[in-house]
Amino acid sequence: MIASECPKHDRVVWCQPLLWVERIKGKVLTDVSFTIGRGELVALVGPSGSGKTTAMYIMGVSKKPTSGQVLCAGQDMTNADAAACANMRRQHIGFVFQQFLLLPRLTVLENISCCLCDIVANQRRSLRNVRDSNT
Repeated sequence: MIASECPKHDRVVWCQPLLWVERIKGKVLTDVSFTIGRGELVALVGPSGSGKTTAMYIMGVSKKPTSGQVLCAGQDMTNADAAACANMRRQHIGFVFQQFLLLPRLTVLENISCCLCDIVANQRRSLRNVRDSNT
């Protein structure tokens, strides 16, 4: 996980103490606390089944903890809605997966451009909405 530069906050991701319980497996994470600082590169390692993926999903605000608190870039994301979580991931959090799932018919540059085009389109849409609401 790479924490993007966030000028207003030294701590990009802060979790205090997390608990994640899965119905089938039981407790996956218990009393896990951590901080990821601005510009810090973090590698999560451990044996299979130790909760690495669950922790990544919680840190990346893709999954909500059973209990505890998750702050990203100074915002409490513990009970944030899906749109707020997506916006947080888009602006402050990046993942590099083992299976990076690029679109096979596109070059790496074209795959990256797809995401950038989506960001630009969302910004234009937001500006248009603000402009329309002021008229």
